[in-house]
Amino acid sequence: MVKLVNKLLIQIKLIISVIIVCFCFSQDEVRINNIKVVGNTRLSDDDIIRISNIYPGMNIVGDEIQRGIKKLWDLERFNDIQIILDNENKMGIDIIIEVQEANYLDEIVISGNKKIGNNKIDEILGLESGQLITVKNIFESKNKLIAEYKDRGYYNISVEDSIYESNSDFASNIKLIIKEGKKVKIKNIIFNQSFYHTSENSRSKKSKWYFPWTWDMKKDQISSSRIKRLMKSNKEWKWYIPWRGKLKEDEIDSDKALIKSYFNNKGYKDFFLSNDKVNLEGNSLTLSFDLYQGSKYIYRNISWNGNEIFDDSTLTDAINIRKGDRFNNDQFSLSLFQNVSSLYMDKGYINLSLNHSFKYIGQDSLDVIFDLVENDVVRVRNIIIKGNYKTNDNVIRREIDIYPGDIFNRTKFIDVRTKIMLLNFFENVIPDILPVDEDEVDLVIEVMEKGVGQANFSMGWNKVQGFNGGGGFQLPNFLGKGQTISLNYNRGLSNNSNYSHSGTSSSTISQSFSLSFFEPALYDTPNMIGVSMSYYENPASRTISGLDINGQSISLSFGRRKLNWPDDKFKITWVFTNSLKTYSSYDETKLFNIPYVNEGNIYFENNKYNFESRGVSLSQVLKRKSLNHPEFPTNGSEFTWDLTYSGGKLGGIEDYIKNVFSLNWFMHITDKITIGNLFRFGSIEKTSENSVIPPQRYFVMGGVGIPYGEMLRGYPENSVGPYYYENNYPVGGKLLTRYSLEFRVLFSESPTMYGFVFTDVGNVWSNYDSIDPFDLKRSAGFGVRLFMPMLGQIGYDIGYGFDSSSYGEDSSPWGWDHHLIFGMGLN
Repeated sequence: MVKLVNKLLIQIKLIISVIIVCFCFSQDEVRINNIKVVGNTRLSDDDIIRISNIYPGMNIVGDEIQRGIKKLWDLERFNDIQIILDNENKMGIDIIIEVQEANYLDEIVISGNKKIGNNKIDEILGLESGQLITVKNIFESKNKLIAEYKDRGYYNISVEDSIYESNSDFASNIKLIIKEGKKVKIKNIIFNQSFYHTSENSRSKKSKWYFPWTWDMKKDQISSSRIKRLMKSNKEWKWYIPWRGKLKEDEIDSDKALIKSYFNNKGYKDFFLSNDKVNLEGNSLTLSFDLYQGSKYIYRNISWNGNEIFDDSTLTDAINIRKGDRFNNDQFSLSLFQNVSSLYMDKGYINLSLNHSFKYIGQDSLDVIFDLVENDVVRVRNIIIKGNYKTNDNVIRREIDIYPGDIFNRTKFIDVRTKIMLLNFFENVIPDILPVDEDEVDLVIEVMEKGVGQANFSMGWNKVQGFNGGGGFQLPNFLGKGQTISLNYNRGLSNNSNYSHSGTSSSTISQSFSLSFFEPALYDTPNMIGVSMSYYENPASRTISGLDINGQSISLSFGRRKLNWPDDKFKITWVFTNSLKTYSSYDETKLFNIPYVNEGNIYFENNKYNFESRGVSLSQVLKRKSLNHPEFPTNGSEFTWDLTYSGGKLGGIEDYIKNVFSLNWFMHITDKITIGNLFRFGSIEKTSENSVIPPQRYFVMGGVGIPYGEMLRGYPENSVGPYYYENNYPVGGKLLTRYSLEFRVLFSESPTMYGFVFTDVGNVWSNYDSIDPFDLKRSAGFGVRLFMPMLGQIGYDIGYGFDSSSYGEDSSPWGWDHHLIFGMGLN
């Protein structure tokens, strides 16, 4: 290797001499009479002359020789190239192009390596048998290997190379001798601190009670140990923290930036770090910095120049800086953009020029002078929708509250992304502003669409109802018009346990079917309309009444998806439902367990005693949704009030009022970490003495709520609530409360996947007299959620129930329970 380096140095000298010769001849043309090529064995003389474009008969008037040499080097086939002046006369010059061709690589011999295997070294070097090897690529490959060792902490690494002839023609072998040394750790991080020393007339003396304006400079200094803790990548090695101490040179700048940011936000506006050095002594590294802390600054006065739209006090309130506040660089920058600039941009002044300067007062005070050029109001020219290959433009445009010709409003434009994302038709929404001229802009909304359809499947099991499962599909953006069509079928098989009402039914299979259509924007207005139909069959072995129940219903819904008051995040829906249920049993006495049923209501058909119940209800659903993401919200809330009035003047014999309140809100920690709070309360009451409340309208709780219950993980499905004492069978309750707390961490944004730990508390009571706010079923556990296109939500939870299940008289904790979620949402 030393010989090759020497040759390289000689070559550089010769090239320099040629450049000088060419420069001397550059004033006049110099003709090349003859060219002789020597040293070439695989490339012909003509090849080298053609590639270099230096040929007999050409006139040299500039840097033609330098460019010719570069073209030959660019081939990466030579270890040495020399152009020698052979003869000079009045007619011109004769030159010799002397080259040393590179050999092919036969094999690499490696020795001395213990920490990195031969295969890995071959991969790092990137040299393959049969390729041409030059001084350049050998040098680069060695540097890659040395960098890999240093990245692993071996800073005493040395690699010696030698090249020797191979038995093959035009081939050479490379031998690498590696001396790894011991792993090196950062033992010391040193900050050479230079503090700002104030004059004698300023606050430089130690504070006393009788001199309260004086300042203890030493007390205000930030210790080296505190500064070291700010560094995220490079840390000192300690025997009790053996995994630390690795030097990450490429992350020193990021560590310096963290330190600088910390000091700037503590008031040290003049702070800087310089002269970072890495010193290696034996097996120890010392990382040192020169640190200048300076004085801690406070704000004194704030003044505004050039403002006409807003007065000084409004702008000062917006920037949220008060006299005596400590200087904070991040807060200052954020206030300028989010507060002051936003104030103007909400009024259409998007081209605002906002400059500022600092005036230093004394040793530690700042006056801030803002100079504004407000410019003209900017209006929206066009709104451009991009990326929607399946979704119609108007589905997106109806979520946008800004129109062509309007004055630009930053807050409304930011809300556009949230509103479109909450449609849950798109993986991402990217809004952008495209300036047209000084007075107009185009707004660009680029979307990334999700899959059109979504299959769903749910499955569960509990001791009472056995297996429950089903599936269906949902088209949430049917034909790209934002409409939703869904079809679902569920089927359950009883386990014939002791909790079943035996002898009352010939079947143990239940099934249900539903079909619905929903139009969220009728004729592109905020009006919503929908229709749904359902049918179900439940055998006595799976009902809380001990009767076979067949039911059918049809519902019509209409509403407004955007209200003007209290704000545009509210929407309201009214649902009118007409249903018919048939209760059947082989034993007539079973029907009399239904309140207020007499013989006149019972008829005999198909070898069964039957009773029909017709229900007519009107529901009002008021919802407010301000979440920032449909699948992983990190802030915002969702409130729902579902009020159902059944019977009375509407008709039927099912007279009751049912209220369900739910409130979910999220606290932002980071963009990938959030805390979710999920609260739910419900009640149901009869409105007349002669009323029948369908069993399905009562509240049941447990598991993930399959098929129609409320979530309470850590317990079996529908196992929490009042029980029928004769057979310990759940009968449902009239009052419900539940609260869940989840700590969520986002793993992937596309598709959305997050994990969480949770705690649930809740219970169901038969009436207000039996309610006990301290009698709550408690659980805790962890789970994961994955939202897949075409499949919807997939989840798995493991929860531990700290209280007993309501089955039997056993008071011991229920223990661990597992819950699988596939294609269904949690309530």
